[in-house]
Amino acid sequence: MLAVGNFTVSDGRHEFLACCVVRKLTQCSWHVYVAQCGIGLTPSPLGEHLSVLFPMGYRHGSHSLYDLKYHVVFCTKYRYRILTGEVATRARELIREVCAANYVDVVSGSMSPDHIHLLLSVPPSISLSKLLQYIKGKSGRKLLMEFEHLRKRYWGQHLWARGYFAVTVGNVNQEDIQKYIEEQELHHKKDDFRISEY
Repeated sequence: MLAVGNFTVSDGRHEFLACCVVRKLTQCSWHVYVAQCGIGLTPSPLGEHLSVLFPMGYRHGSHSLYDLKYHVVFCTKYRYRILTGEVATRARELIREVCAANYVDVVSGSMSPDHIHLLLSVPPSISLSKLLQYIKGKSGRKLLMEFEHLRKRYWGQHLWARGYFAVTVGNVNQEDIQKYIEEQELHHKKDDFRISEY
């Protein structure tokens, strides 16, 4: 595996941020080259006692190093306001179960009565459309099985509206989106639809 980027490099006593090219040799062995003043790549002066940490929140698989985050929004069918109380709590549990089973991290989330915002860190081995198929499919089926009042309201056996909104999230705007998701309740209370006399 080969990774290029800014990493925190440590020799056990000192840490510094460096632009590195990192090559994984074995399960525990890393070969690190540090870029010096644009001259090129040279072997690290720290030698064998070097450890590389990934502070930017990178996740890794057996052959990959990645940071794929998506802001996802999906709604209940007909925008019925059903995600309250026990239904909302159970929906959150089911979404967390599906995400854990697919190695997806829920970075942040907000549940309004008629829609859900999620900030997800997704591995490259699963497509976003397949993940949302799993999330909406399992949660919708289980919620309809467990809550009779939902079965009466959604007699067609579809809890979620078709489709979803998704946008990629970079390191620059992750904090802004996370703050937006966490402040959904304030956002919905704010009345910014003004009526002008002119």
